[in-house]
Amino acid sequence: DSDYERALAFYQEALELQPDNNKVGVRLARTYINQGLTFPAESLLRNISSTAPANADAWRALATVYRYRDRSHAIECMEKSLELDRSSDESWNYLGLLLRDDSKFGDAVAAHQQALRVTPASPIAHFYVGLLEARLGSPHSNASLDQAHTRVESLRKIGRIKTIWADTIDWAYFV
Repeated sequence: DSDYERALAFYQEALELQPDNNKVGVRLARTYINQGLTFPAESLLRNISSTAPANADAWRALATVYRYRDRSHAIECMEKSLELDRSSDESWNYLGLLLRDDSKFGDAVAAHQQALRVTPASPIAHFYVGLLEARLGSPHSNASLDQAHTRVESLRKIGRIKTIWADTIDWAYFV
């Protein structure tokens, strides 16, 4: 059994024992999504978002379900998540990615900049801003990538960033 198969089994059992536990439901749905099982994830998340419409995590996960099927609906779900919880830099960065996917580069930069307001030391948000600014031809892109690189180095020293992120940000910085 893979880790995802075990996670699915555990979350399914937990949800059977606690059918009203939306946190478990969202985690089960995210595990479905990670396995490419978007239809059971969508069904579960639609149920959670209708019975608990103030669940920002459910709306964020629902955005992931729609990301490659219905981008405008994914953006709507992400905006709903952010209406409910504006304090998540991950949510702002995800909205930025969805907007970038929709070729709304200026709006994507604004979303990532909002992530920086929430978490100013985020190398990932600086990285996204730098890439998008480069795409838009902004002279500020190097400064954003410099910030990302500086933050990565400090996080790498204390083991607080995934290697793949650190390597990707370094690649963009040195290119």
